[in-house]
Amino acid sequence: AVGARDLWQHEALIDAPLVAAIHAAHGRLIAWTVNDPARARQLAAWGVDGLCTDDVAGITAALAAATTSLFVLPASVMTVPGCR
Repeated sequence: AVGARDLWQHEALIDAPLVAAIHAAHGRLIAWTVNDPARARQLAAWGVDGLCTDDVAGITAALAAATTSLFVLPASVMTVPGCR
């Protein structure tokens, strides 16, 4: 074990069982790159911990009604491959 706590996963590869497995291992799951508001709401409902997006304002607005501690990051400042 390397002690990693976060999994940065492409949004298309995330489903509810993956979120549950990561949380059961006391990890966090950050999805990239989420630009579709409906997908952002679905990921938030599953309990994803963070979203990387090209549209921070739009995704934040789409999640305004959600009661979540989810954070939204701009893709432009990320150095994760594919997160731009």
